Amino acid sequence: MSNIWHKQEVVMLALYPLFVVVVVLAGACLVAALVLSLGGRPVVVDGHLGRLLRAQDLVRRSRVLAVLLGLLAVVALAATGRGRLIATAPVAGVVVGLLTLVLGQLSIGRMATGPAAGLEHRRVRDYVPRGQAVVSGVLALAVLGAATIGLRLQDADGQQLSYACTTPEGWAASGGSSPWFGSFYLAPALLVWLVGLAATAWGLRLVAGRPRDGSDADLVRADDALRRWSAGALVAGAGLASGALAVPALLISWMRLAHAGDGMCATNPFGASGTVVGAVAAVVGVLTLWSLVRVLAPHRDSLVARLATEVSA
Repeated sequence: MSNIWHKQEVVMLALYPLFVVVVVLAGACLVAALVLSLGGRPVVVDGHLGRLLRAQDLVRRSRVLAVLLGLLAVVALAATGRGRLIATAPVAGVVVGLLTLVLGQLSIGRMATGPAAGLEHRRVRDYVPRGQAVVSGVLALAVLGAATIGLRLQDADGQQLSYACTTPEGWAASGGSSPWFGSFYLAPALLVWLVGLAATAWGLRLVAGRPRDGSDADLVRADDALRRWSAGALVAGAGLASGALAVPALLISWMRLAHAGDGMCATNPFGASGTVVGAVAAVVGVLTLWSLVRVLAPHRDSLVARLATEVSA
């Protein structure tokens, strides 16, 4: 039992610097998000579209609440000091935020009270930003890549990197190093990640499928702007969830592979693979930060009510 606790303490100490880096980068991303939101284009709507204005306020509040609840979840899991929970904390925090956004979409769907819209077929892909969808797809593939590395090179208990090599004297040797993102740490994190993907899919269906309060051109234009805003946040959140799992796993893989066999093996048993994994981790980190910026950035196209004086003029 004491050995297990020792391994968990090692994991906590190894991941703590990553959390510090994440906090610093998150602050930088918040500044970038605010800068990115400057110079927005207001979408002017008539007063009778007040429900859309209320829906926009609800989307904004749900995004703020999603960030706060996500951070609270990360802190709560990290504060336990348990290795598995610390490893799962980043992706769990993002998934909590995604579920909060989905609940916001459910609330918007219940606000429709006006006449039925005309016959139309709204598709999810009509509202999903293509660029962010590609980024989120790449980050999802990074999760699968990190999981493949972790599972193929793990030891019997799934907590250490396992390898065999030859000593400088020519003797056969084997060893391991930890922490390692094997099945022990990956299993709960991957489960939470899959919940996040399911929540994203559900939320996108809600965005595209919720009813309109009418079919006039102004309403459709404003409503579609709000749907694109909501869909963009969900897709960026899915990418952030993937990055929150892939980046720590790839960074730890890089550190372990690059120094495997130090002091025991004649040469690194994994050759230059550690350098390759490190380069991939850097690219994935940049894409993850971009997704974080897109989650934090207010949408440039905001709905603004037309004043009564403007209508009379």
